[in-house]
Parts: sequence; C-alpha cells; structure tokens
Amino acid sequence: MQLRLEHTNGFEVGDFIEIIKTVNQTWIDTVRSDIKKDSVIPHGYRFRHLRRIVTIEGATITVDAPLPQSVAREHGGGEVVRVALRGYTSHAGVEGLCITSTAVRPATAETGQNRADASGRASHMRVGISLRRCMNVWVRGCTVLNATESAVEVRDSQYVTVRYCKPFRPVPGKRGVRSHAYSSQNSSMVLIYACAAQGAFHDFVVGKYDTGPIAFVKNSVAASKGTSPLRSGWASGILFDSIRMSDGGGISCGTNGNCVIWNCTAPAIEVPNPPTPEQNFAIGCRLTRKGKAPAAMIGDGYIESFGTQVKPASLFEQQLADRLGRRTAFRNLTRILSKASLPSKVVFPIPLVDGKPQGGPTPEQIAFDKANERRWKTVFADDCTGDWKRNWFLDGEGATVTNSPRGMELKAIDTAMVLWTRPSFQGDLKIEYEFTRTDHDGPGVCIIYIQATGSGEEGFDRDISKWNDFRKTAAMGNYFKYMHTYHISYACGYVRGRRYRPDIKKMNTYSELWPEYVYPNKAFFKTGEPCKITIIKTARQIRMKAASHDKVMYFMLDNRKWPPISEGRIGLRQMRGRSAIYKNFRISIPE
Repeated sequence: MQLRLEHTNGFEVGDFIEIIKTVNQTWIDTVRSDIKKDSVIPHGYRFRHLRRIVTIEGATITVDAPLPQSVAREHGGGEVVRVALRGYTSHAGVEGLCITSTAVRPATAETGQNRADASGRASHMRVGISLRRCMNVWVRGCTVLNATESAVEVRDSQYVTVRYCKPFRPVPGKRGVRSHAYSSQNSSMVLIYACAAQGAFHDFVVGKYDTGPIAFVKNSVAASKGTSPLRSGWASGILFDSIRMSDGGGISCGTNGNCVIWNCTAPAIEVPNPPTPEQNFAIGCRLTRKGKAPAAMIGDGYIESFGTQVKPASLFEQQLADRLGRRTAFRNLTRILSKASLPSKVVFPIPLVDGKPQGGPTPEQIAFDKANERRWKTVFADDCTGDWKRNWFLDGEGATVTNSPRGMELKAIDTAMVLWTRPSFQGDLKIEYEFTRTDHDGPGVCIIYIQATGSGEEGFDRDISKWNDFRKTAAMGNYFKYMHTYHISYACGYVRGRRYRPDIKKMNTYSELWPEYVYPNKAFFKTGEPCKITIIKTARQIRMKAASHDKVMYFMLDNRKWPPISEGRIGLRQMRGRSAIYKNFRISIPE
C-alpha cells in the first residue's frame, strides 16, 4: 500500500512506523449510535497501525500491509511517525504441546455442577498460550485443556500465525469473564488457520479497537456457547473465511468496519452496515439450524450469494496465491516445521459394561455412530481360516502368512510386509475385522491402507498388482511416493492418519490427516487381546472404533487439505518385527 506524505525526511526503507488515525467529535458522533455506552471512543483517541516501510519514492512511501480503515481530514486526519521497537520476541514458535490444567474441583451442592468456586478458579490456568509483544512468531499443533479465559491469546503483537490448534473443555471463570478459544488484542497481521474450537463461549474474538488485518480462516467450531463476535467498539480489517460452526450464536461483525464473512456456515450471521465510509460484507454464506432455534441472516451490510457458496472457496488462500504464486502459497499453507506440530489429542480407553460405553459420548463416538447408521451391504468377506491366496496377494519377500482356525497370521520378522485384497473397491466403505497382536514389544506400527492406487508413472501402474518389480521389499518409500491412498497407523501408542500424495513425494509433514490421537501404549492393543476394529471411510473422513471385551476407543480423522480418495485396494501392513492375527475380514458399501 502506498501513502503520499507532505515529506519523507527522516524516514528510511526498513523503518517501523505508526500510521495514526486521530478521531474528532464529528467521527465520534457518527459512530456513537452504533457503539455501546461502555465502549464509546474518547475524543482524540488515536488508532495506531504499525507498519514497515518497503520503498520510498519522493514523497510516497510503500508499506508492507494495507490499512483496514480510512483516514480522513474531516474525521480528525492522521500522521505518520517513526517508532523504535524494543522488547519484542521474534522468530520463535510453539509446537506440538498439550497444555492442561488438572485442578478440577468436584461439583458440590454449594458450587453447582458446572461452576468452580473462587479457590477452584484460582487453581486453573487462565490462558493456555499467551503471545505478548511478539513479531514473526507462530503456534502450531497445540491442544489446550481447561483454560478459564483463552486457549491462545495474542496481545500487542504483529505477524502471528496460529495453525492446527484445538482447545477443549474450557472451565467457567470468574463472574463476567467468558471463555475465548482464540483472542487477539491490540494486534495486527494475525492469522488463525485450520484450527478448531469446542465448548468456548466466544470462539474468535478481537479487541474493541483493534486495527487488522486479522484473519480467521478454515476453522471449525463445535458445542459453542455463544457468538464469535467482534467486540462492541471499532475494530477494523477482520476476515472470517470458511468458518464451519455447527451450533452456538453464530458470527457477527458487531459495530465495526471492513469486516468480511466469506463462505462461512453458522446458525446466525450478523452484518450491520457502519455509518462511515467503511463497509461490512457477507458473501457466499449459509445458515445451519440447531434444534428449535431459527437460523438468521441479520443486518443491512452488503450481502451476496446468500445460501450459495462462491469461488474462490477461500478468499485468504486466493489472495495469498495471487501475491506469492500458487506453488509458494501451497508450501506456506501446508508446511509443518516438525513432526510434533501435527495436532494431537490425548485419549484414554472408555470402559464397557454389558457392551455399552460408560459416561457421556465423546465427539468421536457421536461421529462414528452417525456414520454407522447407514445401511451397508457386504461385498467382501473372508473368515481368514482358509487359503489366503484366494483373496489376497503379498508384498514383502521373507514375510509369512499362515491360515489356521484362529485366523490369518501375518509375520514380518525380518522385513516389512503388506497383504493386499485382490479386488478393488469404490466409494464409501465400512471395513470390519478382528485384530490380535502376537508380537511382544515389536518395533514399528501396524497400518491399514484404504483404497490404494498407483500414480500412473512409468513402473507404477494405477493397478498396484502390476508393480511386480516392487513386490519383494514392500518399501514404504515407493508407497508414499507413488501411491494415492489413505493410511491409518495403530497398535503403537497412537492412531495417525495420512493421505499419500505422489505429486509431492513426501510423507510425514506433508501428508497428515487431522488430528493425531495419543493414548497410553500399554492401555490398548495388548499382545494376545482380541480387538474388533471398525473403520468407516468417506471421501474426506475416516471414523474408527476399536473395541476389546472391556473397553473401547473412538477416533475421527479428517482430510482437510488434500484431494479425496475414492477407489482402490485395501492393504494390511506389518512393519518389521510386528505380527498379528486377522479374522472375519469384511468390507461393505452403502446400500
């Protein structure tokens, strides 16, 4: 963005500057009717926009980010001043943490079922991750449990990215303080991307005088208690992009300016038109309805394509691609700097009594039960006691497959192996089988491949049964470089999903499904303990249930970034040193 000044004496390229908007009584009177009494902006208030000079040409300077609001002489005018930044933390990140407050006081008749008393509140953490006076920093793949105010809080900071994070179970705080999943105060150039929120009162919040840009992009919300509002005041330059909110009070621009709600889905969307040259927009938005509460689009702002999503799917991603090029934008949005930054959720086995899970249903259980309600038709069945070669073929010379009345035992003692179904399957699938681990503390993991096809490159036919030159070693590198498939690894202390991408030819940080589940390694999939595994796969979602005789675990893995998977073979992989018995293997499709 370019600004023409009276002169540029004293300014140099690289300087940090504040572009100041000072408001007069005329501007205050204009917006007064829209702003609550306790948020009235005082005369002479100065909105400060921190920027950096990129170029200087004569009396014109170019800064590194646009202004989110107008600066007009009739409303008080403005000025540009040079500033020296001291005490900022820069080029730092927080990744892969699970932060929890465990001081939960039991409910009593005095405190109530959902409240903690004063001493209980004091023993809880207020904020999970707080970024204060930071610049060029990030938070990735963190989970925050039992915070009273904010899971991630950004204050007095610029150029901050928060990605792939998830807060759970916010705890009621002191009277008048409501939980926020993500909050930004007196900050700008803040991106909250591909995060999730669950159970917060306000999911995405900015300060009442914040000067953006601040973007909330591709985030999901569940069990929300209220709206995701801009506080009553005058914040500007806020983007809600591709937000998915299943319940709660919806998304609101509040009494603020230049707010854009793009391709969002929520129970309610509020888009008032400010009484200034600024504007608020709702484009391509749809409404959901939760229970008996009516869904509503409210306000006299600019509303376009109501009920129909528009292109581009993400305004932020398209603008980033326009600025950097699609390839660079893709790398920036998908790159994760360490394996630990994949969002992790700590889970524990749920006790079973008479075959029924005890306690309230988890989100994973609800999602699985809903997917399992469909009517299914069996298209592949093998009790695994007869000759395995009728229904399967093997990758991995030196590995063994043995049938017996107990089932089909796969042993990968000295080399990895994959046992593939001979038929291929299309569309949504339900996969069921009995799994019994037979190795004792073998290294590596067990993996199920779901709908694998080749890349079509020379030597790697789409029909993977024709990869005869690669049958001997079952090299995993060939699989993730040249296959399209979903992958679920389990029986190792975690459950992790991947989507192999031959066009990228990388695994690890480029392929994860969201999120990763971590559980105590000795708590499930014990050697010799039979376990019934059920996996329901749709184009972009995988729902999984693993049940032993006395406990059960549920998982849900989402493909948020990659093209869907729709056809291919099923494969059972044993890493070197692992062995297991499979029995009553069944694949079904929707009727």
